[in-house]
Amino acid sequence: MNTRKVFIIVLFLAFHFLVKAQENNVFQNNDSIINYNYSKSDSAKNIIQDKRIDELVQRHIQYNKYNNGILGYRIRIYSNLGKKARSESDNARARFYGYFPEIPIYRKYESPYFKVYVGNFRTMNDALNILKRVKHYFPEAFIIHDKINFPKLDE
Repeated sequence: MNTRKVFIIVLFLAFHFLVKAQENNVFQNNDSIINYNYSKSDSAKNIIQDKRIDELVQRHIQYNKYNNGILGYRIRIYSNLGKKARSESDNARARFYGYFPEIPIYRKYESPYFKVYVGNFRTMNDALNILKRVKHYFPEAFIIHDKINFPKLDE
């Protein structure tokens, strides 16, 4: 038999088994089975998973509670050192609040610099949208990767 024919037959059989496996909607891993059952009225799913996944999710929740924040982005509008840096940072905070009262403001002292940050942005896109508006009043502003406060949940 020709090797080309054997290759085509093997390829056909592999394709056939892949199609049959997807018809069952069951995917197996060494330690877990994920079974998706779709109902006609709703797209409800029953998921049977390894208990270690739940443990990892709980660890992640505890880690975030302990660190009191998550990684995100902020905009730095002021950074300076010197005798007048503290009062200048207060002025930058007051000016920013006058333009954008809805955005939170944070002042940090990282020896020897006084720095003023604004916002709690989960994505770079969110930060870029605000940065465009902030640049009109604070041309030296830029985005930094920082730990941000948890976003407020709508009730």
